[in-house]
Formats: sequence, C-alpha cells, structure tokens
Amino acid sequence: MKRAWLLAGLLLLTGASFWMKQRMQAPAQPHAAPAFEYQIHGLKLLSTNARGQAELELQAEALVKVTDKPLLQLTAPVIHLNDQPAETPSAQTLWHWSIQASKGWLHSDTQIVDMEQQVRVEQIHRDHPLKIQSEHLRYLPEQKTASSKSAIRMEQGSMQLTAVGMTANLQTQIIELKQAVQGSIHVP
Repeated sequence: MKRAWLLAGLLLLTGASFWMKQRMQAPAQPHAAPAFEYQIHGLKLLSTNARGQAELELQAEALVKVTDKPLLQLTAPVIHLNDQPAETPSAQTLWHWSIQASKGWLHSDTQIVDMEQQVRVEQIHRDHPLKIQSEHLRYLPEQKTASSKSAIRMEQGSMQLTAVGMTANLQTQIIELKQAVQGSIHVP
C-alpha cells in the first residue's frame, strides 16, 4: 500500500512539475507584421507651381505609414519631373526626367525622397538620353537635386562613366561626380 501511495505521489509530483514548466514557458509568438496606420495602393500625387503647372508627379504601387516610423514607405516609386514649365498654363506637361526604384521612403515633411534598390534616373524625350543607375539616391524636390553616396553608373550615347558618389541638379543639368571616376567612350 505504501508503494501505491508513493507511486501516486510521484506521478502527482511529475504531473505538477510538467504543468508548472509548461505554464512558466511563454508560448511562442508568431512574427507579427509591423502595425501600420494606413496603406494606399495605386498612389499618384501631382505637385504644381504657383501658376498651376505640373512640376512633379509621384507614383507608387503602394504607400504605407508604419506606426513607429516618421517615414512613408513606398513600393516601386516613380518620380516624373518637369524642369522646364510650359509657356502657357494650358500647354501639355512634358516630363523631362524620370526617377525609379524598387522601394523608397517619403519623409513626413515631403521635402526628401529616399530611393533604394535598382535606382534609375533617366532623361525623357531626348535623342541620346542620360541614364544614371545606383543602389541609393536621395531626391530633394525643392532644390530639384539628386545625390548618392554609393557607386553610380552613367551612360549617354557611347559614353560610360562610373564613380562613387554624385550630386546632380536636374534643373540646370549639372552633375558632379565625387570620387573614383572612370570612363570610356566607344567610337563606332
């Protein structure tokens, strides 16, 4: 009989120990997606000057405002720029530059757009358009300048340049390459 009580007590202690161990371990939490305040699909924003002429158009597959961050996350952003406003307000807008990337961030004050992954800047409506590729680019709409601290590649016609770092004024079309500049011109 003592053995039965001893066995029952041992089973009871083992069960209580197992129950306590299970209760003390926190259940595994699945990786929760970051909370967001809002999400917009198929975004298209247009910025005009004082005369009502289009200066900038921002398109993105999606815009997400993540709760803990002051930035708006952009998926597949495309920026079209008009650096030469039309003479009359009724004239059709002709975009002169295009900036594209896989992802980007619009700062809450809308004065900075950071672009990342497969960034491409290209002149539009030119016989020999200038094309710039990089992995990171910062665009400042007010100054109409783009800058990058990463490696860049520029092409225009038969000219190819590579460098690390760049500052470009897209209105005046002045581009400054920072360091490790190398180039080639292919003569047909």
